[in-house]
Amino acid sequence: MSIIREERIGGQRQVLIYALTYPGTDRVRYVGKTVRSPRKRHNEHIMEAMRNPRLPVHRWIKSLYDRGSWSCLWHIERVPECADWADRERYWIAKFKSEGHDLLNLTDGGEGLAGHSHSEEARQAIASKLRRGAWFNCGRCATPFWRKP
Repeated sequence: MSIIREERIGGQRQVLIYALTYPGTDRVRYVGKTVRSPRKRHNEHIMEAMRNPRLPVHRWIKSLYDRGSWSCLWHIERVPECADWADRERYWIAKFKSEGHDLLNLTDGGEGLAGHSHSEEARQAIASKLRRGAWFNCGRCATPFWRKP
């Protein structure tokens, strides 16, 4: 894999499909895309891992950091933004999975977390955190009701 510096080819904006790997190895753990600088995108992954490692890829990056190491970013493919980059991202995720790489991607690829569904336990946890208010009894009929603040 080579490092491609140009952000535009022929004046057209490009989407970079990239892989995060263990340092010094060909072991791929995550496939993503960016239209920004690859260095900036990698730094965003690292900053999110340090701030709030809620996604598996960020927990993995944090575990590497805790051992004194960093993930590496490979440039896999540049796709014109007007082309079907989502299909290419899905292709690379499927390819690496078929080769036995233990990917941390939550979906098969495409647009961000589209297609990802939370477990019932996660949905309940989110709902309980969003639920604000208290139960009250009606002064006239004593019927209980929920009231938001």
